[in-house]
Amino acid sequence: MKHNDLLISYATLDTQDGLQKLKCKSTPSTSVLRHHIAKDTLRSSLKTECAREVSRSPLCRDDRSLLLKKMRVHNGLRLVVFLLCIVFFCHLVTSCAPTNPPYDTVTTTSMTPGEWQRFSTSFVGPFDTVTQLILYAEDEVAFERYHKQAEEELRRYHEWFTIYDDPTSGVNLKTVNDRAGTPVVCPPEILDLIELGIQDYDRSDGRVNIAMGAVLRLWHDTRVAANAAETEQEKMDVRLPSDAAFREAAAHTDIKDVVVDRESGTVLLRDPLMSLDVGAIAKGYAAEQVALHLKEAGLKSAILNVGGNVRTIGGNIETGQPWKVGIRDPEDMSGQSILGIVASTELSVVTSGHYERFFVLEGHTYSHIVDPDTLYPAEYCDAVSILAPDSATADLLSTALMVLTVEEGRKLLKKFPGCEALWVDGDDITMTEGFSAVYEAKR
Repeated sequence: MKHNDLLISYATLDTQDGLQKLKCKSTPSTSVLRHHIAKDTLRSSLKTECAREVSRSPLCRDDRSLLLKKMRVHNGLRLVVFLLCIVFFCHLVTSCAPTNPPYDTVTTTSMTPGEWQRFSTSFVGPFDTVTQLILYAEDEVAFERYHKQAEEELRRYHEWFTIYDDPTSGVNLKTVNDRAGTPVVCPPEILDLIELGIQDYDRSDGRVNIAMGAVLRLWHDTRVAANAAETEQEKMDVRLPSDAAFREAAAHTDIKDVVVDRESGTVLLRDPLMSLDVGAIAKGYAAEQVALHLKEAGLKSAILNVGGNVRTIGGNIETGQPWKVGIRDPEDMSGQSILGIVASTELSVVTSGHYERFFVLEGHTYSHIVDPDTLYPAEYCDAVSILAPDSATADLLSTALMVLTVEEGRKLLKKFPGCEALWVDGDDITMTEGFSAVYEAKR
């Protein structure tokens, strides 16, 4: 009988789905069994009688087929409703389950290296150079936050420290130069940099002087004119400033005429013909400040490269090793070759060389790094790389050692514990013992 087929069908389904535990474990009484048998017998007799009556009808064949189709549709609908109820119940249980909260990108420190993702980006503008940022973050949202913070801060530092462009708001170092002879109220960031520059004059034994703006401006204007010249006549019109012009400019470079008043928040250039040029220290100082701020924001593994001023934050969290920083080969003017690789963890690597911001006049190449004694570009070596605990110090030393002999540079380095150097002069490569310990030659 059909109802027995359905029971067998469901019993089989229960067994296949492993739902045997849902069956009744108690045995029904004899009276109950007799009652169900009698009930089933009566139901069977009624169905048989109904079938006979239907078979006598002239429409029995068609109606019987239609009736069977309706029964199948009805049973199918019941099955669909049953399945939908199961789906709804499962969805209800899932939606009520607790979810894991997102990681706090600032305070979380227990994540394994496999849970971090590597991101990289670059942008142009701040300090007229290309900045590269490689970091490990929990997700793209955290990466974009760090990227935005780094770029915005570097642009602000550039605006404060430039001596060539007027500020979009407030004041900057160009304002200080333009108003030489009178006090200028400045943001704390400008006061900090100028005070550092005054200290760096003493720390470098006078090799780096932010008050040399008048001399450096003569070289800057000559470089711009030489690089802009296209025709032979334009190139012939470019001339070096005279010795008299250099001496006149040098008369207005006394660092003692730079006065910072913290109480009033002002900078005063007491010599009206003086001007500041912080090119030797500004980029390194800004890179260091940005790196420190990114660490405060939660960044733990990154490498920040601001136009050759490289600052590493922590080590490479993916490899568990120090970051690998390439040292550019000064003989390759394209900048595609590296001299060697330095392992850096929470350190800064800065290189200064003649291949940056140079110009050629009458067959002679002039660097942008000027010797304060001769007032002409230094020619002691081709490049100097510095490894230091912070980018501001590395920037200072990379310039200072470019205007010293190797022997004089080694002597100066003794005043800077934890700092190491590498000198390149043609095929001659010299380095301190500490630099050699983390250096891998590639040339």
